[in-house]
Amino acid sequence: MRFAPIPKLGRLAGAAKSPTAAVVGTVALSNFVRIFSSAVLTRLLTAADYGVVGIITSLTYIIVMLSDFGFFAFVVRHKDADDPRFLDEVWTIRLIRGAALTVILIALAYPYALYTGKSVLAPAIAVWALNQLLEGFTSMAFAQAVRRGMVARLSWMEFGINIVQVAIAIPLAVILHNYWSIVIAGLASSVVKIFASYRFFPHSRRQLAFDIQRSAEMWRFSRFIAGSSFLTLLLGQSDKLVLSRILPLALFGIYSIATLLALAPRAMVYPYCNRILYPAYSHHFREAGLAGFARCYYGTRRLVSLLYAFALGGLIGCAPLVIAILYDDRYAGVAPLLRIVAISAGLLLNNVAAEQAMIAVGRVKAPFQINLIRCAWLGGMGTIGLIVEGPMGIVWAVGTMEVAATLFAWFLLFRIGAFRIGEELFALACLGAGALVGVVAGSAILSLGIL
Repeated sequence: MRFAPIPKLGRLAGAAKSPTAAVVGTVALSNFVRIFSSAVLTRLLTAADYGVVGIITSLTYIIVMLSDFGFFAFVVRHKDADDPRFLDEVWTIRLIRGAALTVILIALAYPYALYTGKSVLAPAIAVWALNQLLEGFTSMAFAQAVRRGMVARLSWMEFGINIVQVAIAIPLAVILHNYWSIVIAGLASSVVKIFASYRFFPHSRRQLAFDIQRSAEMWRFSRFIAGSSFLTLLLGQSDKLVLSRILPLALFGIYSIATLLALAPRAMVYPYCNRILYPAYSHHFREAGLAGFARCYYGTRRLVSLLYAFALGGLIGCAPLVIAILYDDRYAGVAPLLRIVAISAGLLLNNVAAEQAMIAVGRVKAPFQINLIRCAWLGGMGTIGLIVEGPMGIVWAVGTMEVAATLFAWFLLFRIGAFRIGEELFALACLGAGALVGVVAGSAILSLGIL
């Protein structure tokens, strides 16, 4: 006997395949899993263990961003992106880069441990470096999926990899009770990522094929991306470079947890803007130019932007409640730091959307210019803050950095006739409303004394 499909399940399956729903849904689920794993792991590990992980991931990020060739953007826009030979050549360059980064990180392991005065970092950095070599072996599916409209499959695959990492890290933490559980789980997830990138995307197998002309072409394309990536590097890691030296491991671990929670929305912001908004903006500009671009710019993302702003405002407002639910008393110091650094996270979606819109209409220097504004703010206010308030001054500079970027993004949008003050103020109002609701709800629940 054959049974008719259940309509509601069919609609759910269809929604899961929608690009926007897949990106937003998988990021929401991934953040839930990440927060759950953090709550579990902080009970099995110490703040010092998180300090070690925070430092080695920060160093890795620095080296990776200094060598950012923009493989994703290069493949997505290239006219030969469906040519196997082209993909082999780009894959080979990427593999060579991964091997080089691994060697560099291993070489830096001991000197960087000396710089921070924390000898336990050297072996952890050396082992963590292998992730870069493994990343080089993954297929080019991550770029091809966007070009071929397979965003949903890509998003669900990435979510599955996150699940695997957590499923390995928690049992290892029970056994080892130290940061090696996270390091080993990271390596294991990289191996799974290699397998998944070939298994779930057709025609993904690659072979070595080096071409000097292709390398030169990629460099001509990537030199602009490299400049922006360097600024992104300064923005994302300068605070950690300073604080990792002046703070004990335990206190740096507290700061790392706060930034981990506050920056979790980035996992949604960049995929959503790159995979959903940028193609939509580019299509509108190709078809109609700047005519009606403001309507496309705001209309495409209005609901997601408002929900995002309200949710981040809620996080700012109820940060003490969130920390009380997730962690024990040892991590109470995370809450005030989280409230500060989450301010920038609340403004991030609108700013990245503006960057993608400017690229779509041919203003390719806009991300670089916005990053310059961020760097100027972080450098100036961070220095002043460090002198006046000590480490907390740096935290405040990080937390307010996107305010300066927002004002400049408004100026760029105004220049192309796409700026609507009502839309922008409404999004800010949602952020404020979320913060107010978060404060009231969080204070009420905490006052009950049930946590």
